[in-house]
Amino acid sequence: MGTIFTHPTTGKATESTETGEGSTIIENTTKANTNLTDWQVKGKGTLEDTEQGLLLTSEPKGNVMAISGVISEDFIFEADVKIIDKNADATLVFRSNEDGWDSYMLQIVPNAGIIRLRDARDESRLKVEHLVNLQEGGIYHLMVKAVGDHLQVYWGDHYAPVIDVHNDLYKKGLLGLYVWDGSALFQNVSVSKLSSNLVSSQYKEGSWEPNIKGLKGIAVDGGEAKQIYNKSESDFVLEGNISFDQDLAKAGLLFRTNEQGTTGYQAVLIKEGNSVKAQLEKADGTVLKTSDRIYKTQEGSIHHLEIITNGNQMELYVDGYTDAAVKVTDTSYSTGLAGFIVKSGTAYFQDVYVVPLSSYYEEKYRPDYHYTPARGSVSDPNGLVYFEGEYHLFHQDGGTWAHAVSKDLVNWKRLPIALPWNDYGHVWSGSAIADVTNASGLFTHAGGKGLIAYYTSFNPDGPNGNQRVGLAYSTDQGRTWKYSTEHPIVIENPGKNGDDLGGWDFRDPKVVRDETNNRWIMVVSGGDHIRFFTSTNLIDWKLTDNFGYGNYVRGGVWECPDLFELPIDGTGEKKWVLMISTGANPKTQGSDAEYFIGNLTAEGKFINDNPAGTVLKADYGKEFYASTSFANMPDNRRVMLAWMTNWDYPFAFPTTGWKGELTIPREVRLVNTSDGLRLAQAPIKELQTIRSTIFQAQNKAVNPTNASSLMKGIYSGAFEIEAEIEIPEDSKTTEFGFHVREGAGQKTVVGYKTEDNLLFVDRAESGETDFSSLFSTLHEAPLKPNNKRIKLNLFVDNSSIEVFANDGKVVFSDVIFPDPSSRSMNFYTKGGEVKVVSLNVHSLSNTWNPYVDEGTSIVMDSNQREMNIGDSLTLFASVKNGKGKGTQPIEWKSSNPNVVRVASTADSKAELKAGSKGEAIITASEPNGKASASVVVRVYDGEFYTNLTGWKSDLSASHWTVTENGIRGTYTSDANYVAKEAAGDFTYETDMMLGQSGGAGSILFRASEDGRSGYYFNLDPNMKLFRLFYKIDGRFEDRMVIAKVPSFIQPGKTYKVKIEAKGPHIQIHVDGQKIIDLQDGTFAEGHFGLNVFGGQASYQNVNVSNLSLADLTVTSFTNKALGKALYTAKSENGEPVTIIDAAKAVNWTLVPTGDEYGSYSIRTEGGKALDLDTGQNKIQLYNYLGYNNQRWILTKNENGTVTITSVHNGKALEISEEGILTLNDGNPDLERQQWTLSSELR
Repeated sequence: MGTIFTHPTTGKATESTETGEGSTIIENTTKANTNLTDWQVKGKGTLEDTEQGLLLTSEPKGNVMAISGVISEDFIFEADVKIIDKNADATLVFRSNEDGWDSYMLQIVPNAGIIRLRDARDESRLKVEHLVNLQEGGIYHLMVKAVGDHLQVYWGDHYAPVIDVHNDLYKKGLLGLYVWDGSALFQNVSVSKLSSNLVSSQYKEGSWEPNIKGLKGIAVDGGEAKQIYNKSESDFVLEGNISFDQDLAKAGLLFRTNEQGTTGYQAVLIKEGNSVKAQLEKADGTVLKTSDRIYKTQEGSIHHLEIITNGNQMELYVDGYTDAAVKVTDTSYSTGLAGFIVKSGTAYFQDVYVVPLSSYYEEKYRPDYHYTPARGSVSDPNGLVYFEGEYHLFHQDGGTWAHAVSKDLVNWKRLPIALPWNDYGHVWSGSAIADVTNASGLFTHAGGKGLIAYYTSFNPDGPNGNQRVGLAYSTDQGRTWKYSTEHPIVIENPGKNGDDLGGWDFRDPKVVRDETNNRWIMVVSGGDHIRFFTSTNLIDWKLTDNFGYGNYVRGGVWECPDLFELPIDGTGEKKWVLMISTGANPKTQGSDAEYFIGNLTAEGKFINDNPAGTVLKADYGKEFYASTSFANMPDNRRVMLAWMTNWDYPFAFPTTGWKGELTIPREVRLVNTSDGLRLAQAPIKELQTIRSTIFQAQNKAVNPTNASSLMKGIYSGAFEIEAEIEIPEDSKTTEFGFHVREGAGQKTVVGYKTEDNLLFVDRAESGETDFSSLFSTLHEAPLKPNNKRIKLNLFVDNSSIEVFANDGKVVFSDVIFPDPSSRSMNFYTKGGEVKVVSLNVHSLSNTWNPYVDEGTSIVMDSNQREMNIGDSLTLFASVKNGKGKGTQPIEWKSSNPNVVRVASTADSKAELKAGSKGEAIITASEPNGKASASVVVRVYDGEFYTNLTGWKSDLSASHWTVTENGIRGTYTSDANYVAKEAAGDFTYETDMMLGQSGGAGSILFRASEDGRSGYYFNLDPNMKLFRLFYKIDGRFEDRMVIAKVPSFIQPGKTYKVKIEAKGPHIQIHVDGQKIIDLQDGTFAEGHFGLNVFGGQASYQNVNVSNLSLADLTVTSFTNKALGKALYTAKSENGEPVTIIDAAKAVNWTLVPTGDEYGSYSIRTEGGKALDLDTGQNKIQLYNYLGYNNQRWILTKNENGTVTITSVHNGKALEISEEGILTLNDGNPDLERQQWTLSSELR
């Protein structure tokens, strides 16, 4: 056996005559994070499984290989490599034989400062190098993508490969690691993974390999390939993706099977050429039923299977088609395991998940009838289009286009990701159209019609993403998508100029048909304007207009335009409507949505009917963003929907396992009103198909005394209210409306104020509201009665409310997060009587899991609770029975009253008391026991050692529990625990441990009372760094990272942290070693706190010492020449700084920045900093962000005054001859630049 030596000075490999016996030393790692197994050492050296990773060490000037037992052909192979010895080369080995000789090597060569891709046996056949910056102690991410003969090497956070070659020396082989002359640490060593909740494989038969397409199963020599997982279910939803690369193959999903896969059922796809059939079989091969439908398949097709079992009923759906491919009734097997099977050929499995039917789409806050993803996230809706009897819905999910289809806009079936990341970058928002005449020429050989998607190509390596418009298309009813090779980019970034690729905002293309002018129109967001393009062939686009700028801009960045033509109700006239969403901005209380009405000229210019500055709001709620409409709809309907979020808190909602929801689809029209032409919205009529009417009333006189009895006893969580309320001529009523999702001390109010003609939504008591300090709770809109009547149509779901008033002329879209048991509703009126002309309440079915609507059930928040001995806890529950009645009594019981007892009950709530350490199950049930629900409560007995007091959580939904490891924080997102003590200078010490099952944490100092502003010393295993950063009002951006130190952060390990702060000087020690020593003046003083993010973090021995307040100068500034003082009316971002009479001078605080100039940040009492707006050259207030335009040098003059000079441009602050505060070239003798302080400069 030969050995390879690699000399770091030259990077040259030579063959050695040394030999060594291979031996299996690690079958499955228990400490390092890797999905490779069965490691063998080749050569002289050792492989250690450590908590920091796989430590591979060779003898001096020797080499060692660790070859795993994992074989793969096409894959992504990656690792984080820590350089602990700069003399040692660290290498990924792939497509290798057993001894590592015949293989590719991807090497990090620290001494040469390169990474190298080479042939292990003979570098003359392959050797490609790339220069990189390497530091001892650094952690570097190394990745290779191998598909056929195409090898691409990725480095760090670069999106594009740094090495890109074609080489076919090795087609398949083992994966491993290699080190020459020293040691290297490899962590997170992984090959392409199966995304699944089928975690533990307990039986394997046949050939299985990791593959870039998923888990690859190969049926060899007439045998089958099986893999059975240790996840047993009876009634469930099992879904997954299967793809093929051979003309003949048969593969599918096993369920209700035994440990060897010899019993139970198998749902298989049978591929023959360009077609696929679905078949449901027993494991013994007995065919229960074969699909009547033949499904198309082509190169690149990924087929989606969805299996629903409910008792002896089984349904199999394929590729999102509404009709089941197979429906079967069979009683042979009722429960069992799940797995994969390949009966012939080769198949790839990916994204396979099984969820019990009882919990499918039943998580806390999960909507019943709104679109939400099963897992992952939904943000901007994209590519809405109708084609050949189906509605296609795409949406953003991590820079890809997720996909779902429907026949009725109400019931949706998910499909695999349609547009994943590609060679050009991420796939951001855009639109889709049906090219039914083959105007593009893309469908000449595919029936003459198909779908085209236009998307924003966002390259993370490019300036501002180098945003461009890319093109993809589908020839098989949207099931398979291809990126165009002839026209991958149809419009370049408008900022492109020579070698400059362009970094202008240019995104969210929307394409619409203009029949009048026989052309297509594309609108694209330009940040503060919309660009218009025209085309006749859908490929070549001509710029025709730029609409916006100037007075049109009232808030944040313009995004997600939509354009469509609508008839005006009651006339023969048509108008064009341009819709936009605007990013978060204080002027608009976060993000917003508005529209413009006008005409399109023959030249492609948009002519607005209203002057710039006229705002037509699309929605008066705060969660309506990125609205877009369906293309090519039948009957010329225009239906749109939007993402229910606000860019003040886009992903902060307190949901687990999924993020985001879309509005209900709304049909839009143009109507004439007393205020002019306006857009009106109405819920689509298809939603009426999921109604069950649970209450009706007509012509009821309702006053403050009897109002509460009108809807008494009506309960529902997902429902619709239709109401028409008349205000009598002599009524003294001041306000009336509805309380919805009421209970557990919660309610959301939809009301009308008669004196002000205002409709409002008040969600101050709606449930969880404290997940963001920017979450506003009261939203209002002007609304005049129509013939003394107000018409309301409310759509309420488990996490949202949408209000349509007076036939949709005013609309609110808001998210709410009530307790699941808060299900009652009420009508109210204040001050006088109203007439309820008509009132209908409809319960709305669960469109995702109709089985949960069957029979009576108990509704409660079943998430696990934690308590300490002596704590009290309140639980709520209610009855759900489909009839809208929920007043039945509920009985409560504890499985272990010694641990947790039910201290008292009243109506729908129970008070619990924790008595001793342990676990109890609390059950709420009907008296007859037919329906029940339960929650696990764990009680801990521990001590939290700290000399800080008054600890408070910033979020009601986070949990801070004292355990044997101290105080433990648990939360799905970001949560703080803050003490009342505050200081400027101090020593702060704590022991910190991250949860084994996931989570990050931070130690907070100089923080606000809620911890959302201040310094964070952060430990996050996913970042592989110790980081010091800061937040302002809960906001975090990469530029706020002040320091970072590479380290493999270990969950379950205790880290001893000491932070010392004196003025801007901050030092941080971890386990006795100083790792951070810097100067920063973002915050001068504040509170101490703890943080958890996305899991659990524990803290113990949390103590502070050597406390003192910050020694800061507080002073006013009065101009020597004019006797005028620096002044600002409000402490808000963007507030202008002016001058005022000295008698009205305000105080400013000087905070040392710690920079080399000895500069200060000059701040208001509210904490806002004196800021030079460099774009408009004006002085204003803004959050201190550490930029030079916020730093000021104060130079003492001989006469006792100071000169205030900007670090940004060296100019001095002065009052001009016109009496305006400005900056000018410094002149120490100029009294207009001299300022008197009311306090001595410290």
